[in-house]
Order: sequence, then structure tokens, then C-alpha cells
Amino acid sequence: PFFMEATAIELTSVTDGRPLLTDNDSDEQLMIGCCRGPGSDGTGGIDGSDEHLGRSTSSPRSLGSSIQESTSAPWSCVVFKIALMVSGFLLVMLLVETYCEDIVADLSAAIMSYIGLPGLFLSVFVADGIPQPFTYVPLIFVAVKGAVSKPTVFLVCVIGSYSAALAGYAAGMNIRSLNCGDALFARISQKYPYVPDLMQRRGAVGVGLAALLPIPLAVATWTAGSFRVHFPHFLLAGLGRAPKIAVFVLLSNGPQQQPQMGAQDGATGAPAPVVTVVES
Repeated sequence: PFFMEATAIELTSVTDGRPLLTDNDSDEQLMIGCCRGPGSDGTGGIDGSDEHLGRSTSSPRSLGSSIQESTSAPWSCVVFKIALMVSGFLLVMLLVETYCEDIVADLSAAIMSYIGLPGLFLSVFVADGIPQPFTYVPLIFVAVKGAVSKPTVFLVCVIGSYSAALAGYAAGMNIRSLNCGDALFARISQKYPYVPDLMQRRGAVGVGLAALLPIPLAVATWTAGSFRVHFPHFLLAGLGRAPKIAVFVLLSNGPQQQPQMGAQDGATGAPAPVVTVVES
């Protein structure tokens, strides 16, 4: 800001040469001009300026509230997605066991005999280690239906998911140095704006909460690595996928056991075959 002092201003008419403003008039006009500003109505200028300042001071609050709303997790939508996922899984499993139990059981057994437990581990590791929209929940159902014990399926899936979480943390720490790192995290923040907010406000607890949400685990682990979440706490939060895996393992049913021949004959009432040995 600068100050200008005018000591004498004289304006004369072009036609008759008479002065248009005296010294006193010029001082008064200068004072009025100094009081006027953006938003003033010309009568006093002070009230209009106050109103303008009031609007400018309230705008950061509204902007902050809008930013907070955009970065807060849509919990109602999250709960709806979780309920929809569980309901859809139960519905599909019911339809499979009602109409094509034998076909699905044979197909699941063939898939598991081909990929084995290493294939199950690798599938979970890739699904939870790379930001992508696909889930490995159907593979849990296939493994249980393929006669793999539920504790084994749970343990292999948890180990694969936990290994993917550690790899995602390391990727998030180092990907910022790449040219495409900032662009990648900008897309992630735009698609999941509440995940960076969870990392900033809750740290490792935010990682555990994000692991329970219906979003790719890699989004949470990569973001946690980029924000340098405390690693010892992250080691515990990386197990956040275990409850979700346990739910779908428990909901999956194994192959139906074929009844034994003797029990079937007893149930139908048919006499059991009699074998007679004749000695010569």
C-alpha cells in the first residue's frame, strides 16, 4: 500500500476558465474516494465493505466443509455394498447347490488339482497386491468346493493377502519417485477420496478399516506406503483382510458326501447281497 498527499488541486472549465473545485472541495472528494472500495454503494462505502468482508471470511468455512464431506467415507454406501456382496454370494451358492451341484463340484476339484495351493496363494497375492476391481471370493468357494479343508483355505488366503499388503506398502514408498507415481496416486485419490483421508487421520487404524471395505486392498496399502504410515503398526493392520476371508470361507460349503452302499440299502429297505462260498 502507498499513500498520496494532495496539497492543492484546481480544476478549471475549458469554456469560461472558472474553477470547478476548490481546495476544500477537492479534499472532501479525495476522502470520499478513499473510503470507497469494491462493493461500496457510494453513500458511505463502509457497510458494503463490511458485507463483502463477511462473505469472504465465511467462504473458507464453506470450502472446508465441502472438502471434508468429499473426503469422508460414504459409510451408508459401504454398508450397502457389503450387504449386497454377502447376499449375492449366498444366492449364487444356493443356486449352484440346487441345480448343478455335481458339475460345479467336479469342476472345482479339477481346478484345484490343476493350480493347487500355490496357485491359490498366487491368485490372492495378485488380486490384493495390484489395484484392480476383481475379487478372489469366487476362488475361495471353488477351493472349498474342491474338497480343500476350510482351515487350509483360510490360512493360504490370509498368507497371500498379508504378503500382498507388505508388497503394496513397499510399492507405495518407492513409486512416488517415478514419473508416473504422482499421476497414479492422483487417480486413486480421485476414485477413492476417503482412503487418503483415513491414512492421514487414523494412520494404521485407517489401513485396517480400509481393508474391511469393498475396495481393492492395494489402494489402502499403496496409499499407506506413500504416506509413510508407522510400519510396526502397519504390520498388525495388514491382517485386516482376515475377517473378510474368514466370513466367506465359513459361508462356503464343501462337496456333498456320497452315501455308502450299505447305508443306502438299509435306508431303502433292500436286502443286502449275500455271498455264499462253496468248498469243493
